[in-house]
Amino acid sequence: MESDFVTSDPKEMVEILLGIPDVRVLGLVEDDTGLWVEIETTPEDANCASCGHPAMPYGRRVVDMKSRQPMFGRPLVLSWKTRGWRCENAACPVGTFFEKAEWRFSAE
Repeated sequence: MESDFVTSDPKEMVEILLGIPDVRVLGLVEDDTGLWVEIETTPEDANCASCGHPAMPYGRRVVDMKSRQPMFGRPLVLSWKTRGWRCENAACPVGTFFEKAEWRFSAE
């Protein structure tokens, strides 16, 4: 497999190695316990799964996932900053919700 894409940016390299679509690496930390990677998803808009109306951004929460597979021979933790959303439809019973992973991580 050949590619014209070349990078020396550590964050871009980790994005490629993780292989998770629509994810941006925000930070990398390596310490005695292993490698910690902070990520966020890149889509900027969402629709309510219940009623289909557009949703507005509504905060974030952090979900930490420990991998069963090491990266660079070190234990790996993904710290995912999930986006919260508020349905714009006042009659919708859902109200607020957080995005769910469209991808699988080896910790699951």
